[in-house]
Amino acid sequence: MGELLFVAFMMVRLVQQEPLFSSAPPVAAVRGAAAEAKPVFTLSAFTPRRTPTLDPRLLEQLSATNMLVRELGGAVLLNQRGSEVRPIASLTKLMTALEAVERYAVETKFTISKNAIATEGASGDFTIGETFDRDQLIKAALVASSNDATEALAERAGLEAFIQAMNARASSLGLRSTRYVEPAGISSENVGSLDDLSTLIDYLWRNQPDLLQWSTLETTTLRGVRTRRLLNLNYLLSTHRDIIVGSKTGSTPAAGECLVLLVRLPNSPPIFVGLLNSTNRFDDAKKILTALTEAYD
Repeated sequence: MGELLFVAFMMVRLVQQEPLFSSAPPVAAVRGAAAEAKPVFTLSAFTPRRTPTLDPRLLEQLSATNMLVRELGGAVLLNQRGSEVRPIASLTKLMTALEAVERYAVETKFTISKNAIATEGASGDFTIGETFDRDQLIKAALVASSNDATEALAERAGLEAFIQAMNARASSLGLRSTRYVEPAGISSENVGSLDDLSTLIDYLWRNQPDLLQWSTLETTTLRGVRTRRLLNLNYLLSTHRDIIVGSKTGSTPAAGECLVLLVRLPNSPPIFVGLLNSTNRFDDAKKILTALTEAYD
């Protein structure tokens, strides 16, 4: 009987091609076997992330006639007339800032002209002959929506040439509904769609993130013949600082109240939130931000 057991043991060893004896300690052998058996990856690692949905009844609670909420490069979460062409007011300044930051060197100096001062709106409280660098004026345009600052940025290149460049850039980015006739957003002929604006925000996020970061500053300081502090027109930045990573306001009688945000929640990709022709843009935005926070929780 003992001989039969030994023969059986030898046959198993031969089939498994294992040595009869091993110099490795038994514990090491067990650990080695366990390491070899450990999977390189699990299928759960490749499970696609579920995109949450927003209740379409939310649209009934918003005053804006046009709204779009979408993950950058991804799913549309809420859409009402997002492709409609409408006046975009000071949302124009997003393109003005992009053209300025890519056209002018950072050390470029700008002198405030009489024409710049005469531009509608007094944000920035500029004085003729004051000199500023590029980034000061861009921040004034994005934070305080200064029309004078945008005029000064455009004048240096020649107003018509600068506007032509803004339209050329819009075309190159695929903004099919967008058209600019001046750099500040005063004219109702500055038009676009929320689809286009989401594409522009996506480009800024990937290529000019500093512009978006500047747009969320609650204040910016201008140092010319005197020093003054400009306040951001978007008060949501003080209450939602942890999730808003890009912002621009706009408002004219033709455009209504306008707002675009770029939002980043702990469990979300970057999300574009756009509102056109609202009567209460900040209240609309708060409702959307609450819904997004719950959806991505």
